[in-house]
Amino acid sequence: MRTAAWWSRVRGMLDPSITVVVFTVPEKRLREMDTATGPCVPTGNRRRALAGPTRQDDGELPRHTAALYTALTGRPADDALVVVDRAGPGVLHRCSDAFVDAMAAANEEMIRLADDDDADGDRDLTRFVRRFHEVGRAWLCATQWPRDVVDVSGRLGRLGWARLARERGHPLYAWHGPSRPAYGVVFAPLGDPGRR
Repeated sequence: MRTAAWWSRVRGMLDPSITVVVFTVPEKRLREMDTATGPCVPTGNRRRALAGPTRQDDGELPRHTAALYTALTGRPADDALVVVDRAGPGVLHRCSDAFVDAMAAANEEMIRLADDDDADGDRDLTRFVRRFHEVGRAWLCATQWPRDVVDVSGRLGRLGWARLARERGHPLYAWHGPSRPAYGVVFAPLGDPGRR
């Protein structure tokens, strides 16, 4: 175990050295991924990975991922994730059909609420935002997160991936393993920096 990872856990913080990536692809495309390194790393001579590094949710363990099922359904999350493969530090899970259905239904509900808010002229999308944060709070309460985690709503993008997986008839996967660097592009106008 790396020292920084150990120290993060001791201090009750998210461990940035581990991550989850929730993604959907046809099952036959899984051979394009090395389970040890995950879907954010291209394999062989491929130029693109199955998922981009910005799709990582750092510090999330399988029990955290599965707890979303409990938050959405009120039922135990025992069968929410099914292990597909293990290699080195990586574990690939398939989200159960019931888990995918619960996430997709929550996403559809939020889309409907946003549409209703918009139709009523509510530019703040009040009902949508309220439901979005309710789901985030329920997930936060469904399992023990590190002390520094106060909101998990930013991780709810996976609800849309679940809806997409269901629409396409593809599995939804959750890969847990070591995180990968994610680089951002920063735009700055050219010219004399002293003239700003």
